[in-house]
Amino acid sequence: MHNISCFAERTNIPLFYQVHLGSRDDEISGQKTRVLPMTKLCGILGV
Repeated sequence: MHNISCFAERTNIPLFYQVHLGSRDDEISGQKTRVLPMTKLCGILGV
């Protein structure tokens, strides 16, 4: 999680997702990053 939040701080991209096949779902407050399962991302994207 540390690498994605460091990268997010240096860009103007509004939100970063790190996707995995497990069940963990964490949002790093104030850092516009979220680590979430693939199934949750599919729900967000509506697929």
